[in-house]
This record gives sequence, C-alpha cells and structure tokens, in this order.
Amino acid sequence: MSKVALIIGASSGIGEAVAHELLKQNYIVYNGSRSRAHNEQIINITVDVVNDEAIRRALRIVWEAEHRIDVFIYSAGFSMSTPLEYVDFSDVYYLYQVNLFGLMVFMKYLIPLFKIQGGGRIIGIGSMGSIIPIPYDSYYSSAKAALNLFLQTQAIELKRFKIFITSVLPGGVRTNFTFKRKEYWIDTQKYPDFNDAGYVLGDLEQKGMSPIKVARKIVNILNRKKPPIILPIGLKNRLLYSLAIIVPPRWLNNIVYKKYRLK
Repeated sequence: MSKVALIIGASSGIGEAVAHELLKQNYIVYNGSRSRAHNEQIINITVDVVNDEAIRRALRIVWEAEHRIDVFIYSAGFSMSTPLEYVDFSDVYYLYQVNLFGLMVFMKYLIPLFKIQGGGRIIGIGSMGSIIPIPYDSYYSSAKAALNLFLQTQAIELKRFKIFITSVLPGGVRTNFTFKRKEYWIDTQKYPDFNDAGYVLGDLEQKGMSPIKVARKIVNILNRKKPPIILPIGLKNRLLYSLAIIVPPRWLNNIVYKKYRLK
C-alpha cells in the first residue's frame, strides 16, 4: 500500500523537490498551498496557513480520501529584511504565522490522527539562520529558532506515540525564495551596510545547494527508524552548526559581522 504525504508548500522550492522525490518512492502526494503544484501526479488542496479553518479542511480532505497521513512536511515560508526601527509589525505577525504558527495549528489537529493510525513523521523546514544571526533578517531567523525548539520539545512529548519529528536546516539553497524576500526602503545613510548584507545573503543562497539535494536527504531520513531531531544538511552546515553551539556568542557575532560586510 502506498504511503501518503501531505506537503505544505509543494508548489515551489524545497517542498516541490521533496514532492517529486516522494513520487519516485510511490507515495501519494498532496500539496497544500495557495498556488498549485505543476506536476499532475500531485493532488492540490488550496490552503492559506494563516487560516485555521483552511488547515482543518486540508487535513479532513486527505484523511477522508486516504484514511491515513504517513508523512507531514511543513515547507511554507516568508521572509523580510529591514532594520527594526523601520519594520511594520503587521509583517512580523504575518511572518510568524507563516513560519511558525501555521505549523503549530497543523500539528494540533494532525497529532490525534497520527495517534489513531499508530504514528507518523513530521518534518519542519528550518534554517541555518536559526542558529547563526543574519543581519537585518532577525524576524525570519527568530521564527525558525522558535520552530527548532518547538519541534525538539514536541519530539520528546510525542515519542511514546511513535510520532517522529525532525527540523531540517538546509542552509543556502538555490530557489526563488531569495527573490521573494520582502525588503523595505530604508535610509542607507543610517544603515550604509544594509544593501551589502542583502547581497551577501542572496549570494550565499544562490550559490548554495540544489533543492533536489535537500529533498533527497529528507527522503532518506523518512526511511530511518530513528531519524535525527535536528538535521543540518551538508558537511559545511554540520560544521557551522557545531561551531555555533561551541563558540561564545561574541565570537560568532564577530564572524558574521565580517562575513556580511557590516560597517
């Protein structure tokens, strides 16, 4: 019997790549997003992750059609770049809804279904920015840091129910996410390094790994009996993750300060 995967955000980027890899593994794949996935084998459900009723409806559609959900992958994301004094807090609230609260709501209603079927897998797409501070991107980074700790805690609580959870930290990935990041107009006389920091971040992303490589790592951990709870993708990111944990915060900040050409 084919396994069933529900991917939130399979219309583009990492989510789309994971969907294609799971189709190769004979999964039945559902996409939940505001945009349709292009692959005709993917079953589309329109979902706005800031709407609780839309979330419940998506889960109900999959459950009634398949009577199980083996894998849930949350790949929705929104980012923006600005100094704090310029930020519109409606954007901050929306960012947290998309990157964190949407996942929480999905899990609230998904966990009882997983208990009925005797377990399941949850993958949250995090970010290396959750452990390494990125200038002017603190909103996205802090939301992903919260996602890491939330999933790590849930992994403890839900282990007894055979619900296994992983937060994936892919680092720089070549997707259109780079070009969808919302940027504010700011006074560069006050923040002369704002544009340079943005160029460095975009360059890191567009010179990073392919979404297919990330997708294959995710599929690999789905096949493991004991998946990792936090998974940096790639040797470089594993080393950076270890470095960020070990070195004092001041040292880490100095490294980032030089990397992002801050003045």
